This record gives sequence, C-alpha cells and structure tokens, in this order.
Amino acid sequence: MHFYTLDYWQEQMQNREAEMQEGRAIFFVAMDDAENVIAVCNLTNIVRGVFQAGYMGYAVAEAYQGKGVMKSLCEYVVKYAFEELKLNRVMSNYLPRNERSGNLLKALGFEQEGYAKRYLKIHGQWQDHVLTARVNPAE
Repeated sequence: MHFYTLDYWQEQMQNREAEMQEGRAIFFVAMDDAENVIAVCNLTNIVRGVFQAGYMGYAVAEAYQGKGVMKSLCEYVVKYAFEELKLNRVMSNYLPRNERSGNLLKALGFEQEGYAKRYLKIHGQWQDHVLTARVNPAE
C-alpha cells in the first residue's frame, strides 16, 4: 500500500512543512530495518495560548498490529507533546467500532470525555466518534 512507503511520507512531510514550521503540527514515523514505514503518529491542530493542546492521530501497517509498535510510538509522541511541546492536553478520537483503538488509548492513559455524532466524514459517510484525552500530569 502506497500509504506505508517512505516516498509517500516524504511527500506528506513536504506538503505539511508550513504546519510544522508554524508549530501547528508534528509528524512521526516508525520504520522497519528495510526502511519501510510501518506506523505513523502525528499531532495536528496544535493550539497555543490558553488552550495548549493538540490532536493525536495514528495508523499502523496490518502486519504490525498487535505487536506493540503503535503503543510504543504513541507513548513517545505523548511524552514529546508534554515534555518538549509543553502541551496541557492531547486529544484522540476513534470510531466506536474500533475496539483496538479504544484499547490502545485506554492503555496510554487517555480518558473518554464524550461521544460526537457525525464527527468526521470518512469514505464519504459521516461517522460518530468517541472523544478521549490525556492531560499533562506535570501541569
């Protein structure tokens, strides 16, 4: 799948350069020994001022699901968000039917904060989402 190639993510990084330069987003990738991208995790819509928060999104190649890759990468990103970016909160939302994402976020210390009907349009259809967040324990 093109989504998990280094070329794809290099192109994405170039396209997102302004967001990164302005501090509105940051993107992370995990690669295997052959330099294939096996997982991605990002912080987007970073807002400063009185909010100090961002949204975390992630994806992992099917062959690496259930092997701890996503958890390790997300742990790193959350730590980076709190320690380096000094964010107060990281939010992440998931489809109610995606139990694996729900379990991952719970294991990462995210707490459910709500349920949003018709939250995002995915594959041409509005989808409900479970809203979660983790607050910086040092703040």
